[in-house]
Amino acid sequence: SNTCLRQSWGLLHLFLMLMALSVPAGLLRGRRILILYSPDHAGFEQLVSTLACALTRLQLVVSMELWSRAELCAIGPMQWFHAQRLRLLQEGGTVVLLFSRGAVAKCTEWLLWKPGELLPQDDPYSAFSASLNCILPDFLAGKAGGRYLVACFEDLLQPADIPELFRSVPIFMLPSQLPTFLLALAGTAAGREQKSGLKKHSLWISDSLQRAIKECQLQEPDGHCPPQASALPGSRQIPMGAKSEAGELSPPMGST
Repeated sequence: SNTCLRQSWGLLHLFLMLMALSVPAGLLRGRRILILYSPDHAGFEQLVSTLACALTRLQLVVSMELWSRAELCAIGPMQWFHAQRLRLLQEGGTVVLLFSRGAVAKCTEWLLWKPGELLPQDDPYSAFSASLNCILPDFLAGKAGGRYLVACFEDLLQPADIPELFRSVPIFMLPSQLPTFLLALAGTAAGREQKSGLKKHSLWISDSLQRAIKECQLQEPDGHCPPQASALPGSRQIPMGAKSEAGELSPPMGST
């Protein structure tokens, strides 16, 4: 289809441009990141893939649901997430929470859940849904700093729509804040030359993301983000369920 052809040309353009630039030596090489996102629709997944491919070209080691579907189906999203999380902890990597309308809706359902209530059935193969009962305790306990970054595509979602609980870590609007986002992923101080190199990469990545965002907007369903659980993040209460010894939250009744 014309859409697939345009997406393929967009990825090819990104690949060629990144090949033409020199990767800032050592700054991002080998840094491991896990991108967690809600697979709202095919257009959004293509946008996430465009970002992930660009990060891979910068020599980051990127894991995400879209590239691990076979493994997810084989072992289940929870086991897959735990395996990825363990490697991140061992290697000092970063979890990138990439928010969209769907991600906001899923998080809000968890934050507003009360005992005795049922949640809509989650996708049994969604890594994002499965990861929430491990991620939320980190944020509720104030232990998210240094482990997580939050990002959103500014033309699809505003930072104000992200639940307040997640604002305890840096939030990046993409693509406008790509340079600082890349520096945050590096996790180390960068010299002037390295910063200059990242800015050059950011220009080309931003161009590819803008095209992917336009394609995504054609498939973006109408609607608005749900009301936020604004009363919850400020308190240290855990509204989802009992906390286990493993630091997870008991999933609400009816959820998967």
